[in-house]
Amino acid sequence: MGGLAVPGMVREWVFTRLPQPQHAAMAVPTGLSSLSSTGCASCHVEVAREWSESRMAQAWTDPIFQADFERERELYACRTCHTPLQEQQPERITGLASLKPVAGVGVPNPGYDEALRNEGVTCAACHVREGAVVGTIAGVEAPHAVTVDPTFGSADTCAPCHQTEGPPLSRLVRPVSDTLGEWSRWTAATGRTERCVDCHMPAVERPLTAFSPLRTTRSHRVLGGWDDDFVASAIRVDRVERTPDGVRVTVTNLAGHNVPTADPMRAIGLAASARVGGATLGSAPVWLERKVDTRRWVEGADNTLLPGETRAIPLRLPGLPYSLPAVEIAVLADRLRHADPSIRARFPGESVLVRHRMPLLPTPPPSETP
Repeated sequence: MGGLAVPGMVREWVFTRLPQPQHAAMAVPTGLSSLSSTGCASCHVEVAREWSESRMAQAWTDPIFQADFERERELYACRTCHTPLQEQQPERITGLASLKPVAGVGVPNPGYDEALRNEGVTCAACHVREGAVVGTIAGVEAPHAVTVDPTFGSADTCAPCHQTEGPPLSRLVRPVSDTLGEWSRWTAATGRTERCVDCHMPAVERPLTAFSPLRTTRSHRVLGGWDDDFVASAIRVDRVERTPDGVRVTVTNLAGHNVPTADPMRAIGLAASARVGGATLGSAPVWLERKVDTRRWVEGADNTLLPGETRAIPLRLPGLPYSLPAVEIAVLADRLRHADPSIRARFPGESVLVRHRMPLLPTPPPSETP
């Protein structure tokens, strides 16, 4: 009997170390009829529109996520962040049926709402706590219960989904998604005070509702890794120098976390090109990336840019004429570079974030080389 009990004990041990639901069953705030964003949109028209166009709203319905969720045999733990409310869960998972594949076992959830599930990271996931709508603005008159919390919107709000440990027994050097850890180390080292929302949800001046005065609120587009302009704004191309076999590009990470960050599928690339006569010379991209073997959960190489880091990156461009005054530097993104091949084959992940025409500087003496 003792021998037979061991597999069950292992499953229980693994289960307790996998992500658990973000929220218990929620009380609908007094004055609202449900937890759905549709109730919020009747007053917060512009905020709801921004959110509806964001990746937060598409967290469950996004076709790339759905394809990967299916490939992972509907790993229940993925729902923890993509549908964080208990009312969005079709089952209440109580344990594991198997370890390979990891499959949950549970009971039907009587409070399950399929329409609410399709809202992904819906308004209530961030704004509803203990039967009230949480915000930072005091003195508002609202048709629903309100709790004012000056700390709302801190990194703690983002951490449950943007600081994700690897699975039990993984051999990773740091969490599989370490964005909050990267930010915390940066703020500790520099004394900087910017929060996640300062960049990802920039402040805007507008009425909070159609019935309230002009005030400072925040954009709910929730800018992130799939927004080309936003990602491009985090990478500054400082200078381009000649080298014997091409150029050396100096770049600086302007973000408060590594670039790229979050899911190790992502990569940022740099490439150089130039028109010479009637032909185009082009370099192969050099990729900034963190490589993780997600089949065995083993850490690989990691050359992502640290927050604030300036780095000189060589690009091979043989045959570049000395008389050429400038080259074009392309900053690239490949959000699915390390995704499963079945996902890469179905969805486009690459884009050119920005192109810079940069003057070619002579190679500095060795003592001046960055």
